[in-house]
Amino acid sequence: MKNLTLKKATITELDRIREIYWKLLDSSEKYASILQWKKEIYPADTDWCSYINKGEMYFICRDTEVLGAVALATAQTEGYRKIKWSINAADHEVAVVHLLAVDPDYQGQGIAAATLEKIIKIAA
Repeated sequence: MKNLTLKKATITELDRIREIYWKLLDSSEKYASILQWKKEIYPADTDWCSYINKGEMYFICRDTEVLGAVALATAQTEGYRKIKWSINAADHEVAVVHLLAVDPDYQGQGIAAATLEKIIKIAA
């Protein structure tokens, strides 16, 4: 997707991040069910702030438009370590995508797929 960029979020943008996720959850009951997200429980401000403080929270942008948000953790948690992956990798060789959300107004345009392509480049 042309002109798609990932911009690191700052703590001053927390309201905008929350807005993206709540809009997604409000747009359809199926999202809350599929994603197992619930307002004020998960994801919550503490989750986003943790990613922001580590430099791992991004806005998905096209030119000046914010299309969504995503967290890219630079280490795996214990739960991920227990999974039998097809490739063995040390924690410092792993990047984990969390909380990928595309604004409902922009869904169906290949934004999530293009975001994952960008993430692979960042992670490499």
